[in-house]
Amino acid sequence: MATKLRYDIKGIDCAACAAKLEGLFRSCGRYQGATLNFTLGTLTVEAADGADEEQELSELQRVADGFEDGIEVSVREE
Repeated sequence: MATKLRYDIKGIDCAACAAKLEGLFRSCGRYQGATLNFTLGTLTVEAADGADEEQELSELQRVADGFEDGIEVSVREE
């Protein structure tokens, strides 16, 4: 079973870049799914059940940093 974790994401320049980054999150082997909404600036990932939100944040930021400088991923305040 998967846990959906939601994050805010800033610093992406265009929808095409957002789609590429979403693909990187999906293919990193850690998530069952990832959806990046460029317009809303949100990222939802399906992580292993019981995943630690802060630990996953670190991994997501690592992937984003490898893609392009200036992208910031943060825990979404609901």
